[in-house]
Amino acid sequence: FRLTHYLKELKSPSPLGPHRQPPGPVVIWNLIRRCNLLCKHCYSISGDVDFAGELSTDEVYSVMDDLKAFRVPVLILSGGEPLLRPDIYDISARAKDLGFYVGLSTNGVLIDDDHASRINDAGYDYVGISLDGIGEVHDRFRGKAGAFDDSLAAVRRLKALGVKVGLRFTMTMDNAANLEPLLDLARSRLVPVLRTRLKTAEFYRRVKPIIEDAFAPRTTLHGSLADVYGVGLLFVGRSGIGKSECVLDLVERGHRLVADDVVKVTRRGSDVLIGQGHELAGHHMEIRGVGLVDIPAIFGVRAVRQQKRLEVVVQLEDWETARDADRTGLQRDTQSILDVPIPKVMVPLNPGKNITVVAEVVAMMHLLRYSGVDVASAFNERLIKKMREKRGVREYLRDDFE
Repeated sequence: FRLTHYLKELKSPSPLGPHRQPPGPVVIWNLIRRCNLLCKHCYSISGDVDFAGELSTDEVYSVMDDLKAFRVPVLILSGGEPLLRPDIYDISARAKDLGFYVGLSTNGVLIDDDHASRINDAGYDYVGISLDGIGEVHDRFRGKAGAFDDSLAAVRRLKALGVKVGLRFTMTMDNAANLEPLLDLARSRLVPVLRTRLKTAEFYRRVKPIIEDAFAPRTTLHGSLADVYGVGLLFVGRSGIGKSECVLDLVERGHRLVADDVVKVTRRGSDVLIGQGHELAGHHMEIRGVGLVDIPAIFGVRAVRQQKRLEVVVQLEDWETARDADRTGLQRDTQSILDVPIPKVMVPLNPGKNITVVAEVVAMMHLLRYSGVDVASAFNERLIKKMREKRGVREYLRDDFE
């Protein structure tokens, strides 16, 4: 996450997509104030003593549950020195079980063979080790002779086990001259370090969408995704029921294919799902009896798009096996995809049914609802009003004994 994945992007940035909100903030959690070093730039005023008021294991778990409820995607466990907590690996295991991207921020001095093995077993997504310079420069910053050699040994141990590890370097006027030697060191150890000439605001603007996309929840669905009147319809159903044939007919009618067979879905923010096709499949479709169909080659580039928001799920069912389908539109089904409820329409199929026109109507009905027009509810209200009026007349006449 931290560095190498973005170097190429920073050098030759791709066009930015639309602004989107991450599901929650990245949380750097100072789990403990105690530290085995006395760093001159420490912001937590740590020391190698136990401090009062530290959270217990159960209290850490409770806070972790709250962070999960707030949709926090990333936990960076820091301190002080987090490895001084006896329960650090229990905390890490629970964070992984809850689905967090879990990082460990450490000075590396305590990482001997035993700690390296336990870090590897814990399955951290990233381990960051801080270096403030080369040799004595780092030792002077950290207040301990030999700290540089110990941290570098930790990097070697973790790299040997295949742990994803990176270096963290805070440049100040006291260690700026060590930047180039530190970069040379990182290159020789194949450890990523990030460097940019951009100002902070511009760098953040460019890297933020990349980070959000890297951490966004993802899943893969079996179905066909099409843009119909600007609405993303995901067609699902058993294999061979006619999903691809339906979308092919929609394309012929002027609508656009997004993905066929394999739909990769990414959640942006808390309620937006974006679907796109597999990079190897491109915009090809498999039509039984015909084979592979190259949609842009036959219908032109207007017939495809790279991605589309997923807005309605259209479930295609066999007429004989389908449960009673909604006939009024008052019953609203949803399907949860990546914890986002998506409206779902079940369409039973029988010979002769024009499913393409039905799909177009599904898209237009969705647009009507978003514009404030609910046909089924309005019709139901008129019907109930009329029934009440007639009931009132009947009751009046029934009670008229003159």
